[in-house]
Amino acid sequence: MNVRAILISVGAAAGLAGVAAAQMPGYWVVPRGGAAAARAWGVSNGGTRAGTTLFFSASVPQRAAVDGVDGSRALVPQIAGLEDTILAGLSADGGFAAVTHYGAVGALESRVGLFGLDGTHVLLPEIPGEEYEQALAISSDGSTIVGYGKRGTQLAERHQPFMWSQAGGMRALGHPRPGGTWTDGRGVSADGAFVVGSTVTGPLLGNVSEAFVWSAAAGYTILPEFLPPSQQPGTAALAVSGDGRVIVGTTTANAQPDFPSLALRWVDGVPTDLGSLPGYTDFNAYQVDDGGGVILGKAKLFGAPDRLFVWTEPDGMRFADDYFASFGVALPGVVSNITDMSPDGRSFSVTFAGLSGSYIVTVPGPASALVVGVAVGFRVLRRRHRTS
Repeated sequence: MNVRAILISVGAAAGLAGVAAAQMPGYWVVPRGGAAAARAWGVSNGGTRAGTTLFFSASVPQRAAVDGVDGSRALVPQIAGLEDTILAGLSADGGFAAVTHYGAVGALESRVGLFGLDGTHVLLPEIPGEEYEQALAISSDGSTIVGYGKRGTQLAERHQPFMWSQAGGMRALGHPRPGGTWTDGRGVSADGAFVVGSTVTGPLLGNVSEAFVWSAAAGYTILPEFLPPSQQPGTAALAVSGDGRVIVGTTTANAQPDFPSLALRWVDGVPTDLGSLPGYTDFNAYQVDDGGGVILGKAKLFGAPDRLFVWTEPDGMRFADDYFASFGVALPGVVSNITDMSPDGRSFSVTFAGLSGSYIVTVPGPASALVVGVAVGFRVLRRRHRTS
């Protein structure tokens, strides 16, 4: 299938396409190509490719694809016996996509796959003892996929993270603490060396989550809390920079029901609050570029639509609409969601209020480079007990 993408570049002549056009401030529209809707869940460096999930009618399985600004579309093959295919992430060059193939609604059945633009499609091995696997992220170099395996349902549901790499195959990572019940791998560094996520020990009800980082060299490390223990903080790490030094996520105080959620950034293991924006009470950071200096997050207020924010080292937290406008990018509407940011921190998969479809928005380079001093390793609280 070849579908034409629409490219709109500020200050550029109509009809520009390909890599050169994507490097300019502006956006292109991910085409539906016969689907009822298309949503981009991954974007490559420079915004030249988008990893897309295609939604059809209720009776037609969802499909995943890699779309190009040049109008190309590569469909991920369907798997016999499984129905929907959902895209989880895209490598920096857009050459590899992590996908999950799902069984029928209500069935605990799935397979994770690695799709390549060269036509390869590898189904990952299943984790022994798990009924279901789901991909959540892919490394920038396309070598590593992380996610979780699942068994049980409702209050008896249990998660453990996995890491699959082209070099090492499938590995179940277990839990940071004995008695762990719900641990997810949410983000992975550029080369797959670091995995971040959240973990719960014991029953889900009555226990709080902790943020972690995992590496093959050190195993699990619980990240320090920003809030004092008396606040019973619940914390999650959601993404990690290319070299593993910067981790972003969220925390809240379970001891105070009305306490707001805070967007956090750990640099070499030290947590800081990213700040706030007027009119909103709760914040979470869920994406960071490979350089560690561009962070994507969401601002929330009960009863009001969410607002997206972009945090940068020099300017702090800004609403996404203001961030894009500062580069002279004339957008077609108000940003309603951003599902992904490219590893170079320049391109974003965006939806707009009142408009259908996904848009790949690109701002000028160069990519960010975070300077935080000489690396001294993760200054974190290493727990004595860990499992692998």
